[in-house]
Amino acid sequence: MIFGKVAYQVYSNDLTLPVCLVVLWETEARVCRTSYDCPQRARCCRNSHGDTLPLQEGKSRDILIGIDSPLQSSGRCSSRLARKNEQCDPNNCECEQELDCYRPMSGICCPLYRCYNATWVKQQREFWEKCFRNPRCRLPM
Repeated sequence: MIFGKVAYQVYSNDLTLPVCLVVLWETEARVCRTSYDCPQRARCCRNSHGDTLPLQEGKSRDILIGIDSPLQSSGRCSSRLARKNEQCDPNNCECEQELDCYRPMSGICCPLYRCYNATWVKQQREFWEKCFRNPRCRLPM
């Protein structure tokens, strides 16, 4: 982040008016390791592949079996909203309109949070809320 400050005087007739102009600009996105390293206006930390950082639970397992790209521990702060099926983080890396950040219920540990159709997410949440209240409802194995 680079801050600049310019001060000058404006001469009008016989009056001298002090004017202060503060200029703020950013030359590049901030480097981050987690979204908590990022400012409010660009609070999502993503690596060069677009994955949210730090990598979510279950992600390192995929790396070990060769499904994913090499582990990246740093990225750049981004204000871009995640698109359908892209990784998201319900706290910091939000989805585009009409999408919700959701981690599906699974018998396999820890699917990634991704952006899904908001209507479908609402249906899923309602289903699982009812299921958890019903002792006969079968949870995924």
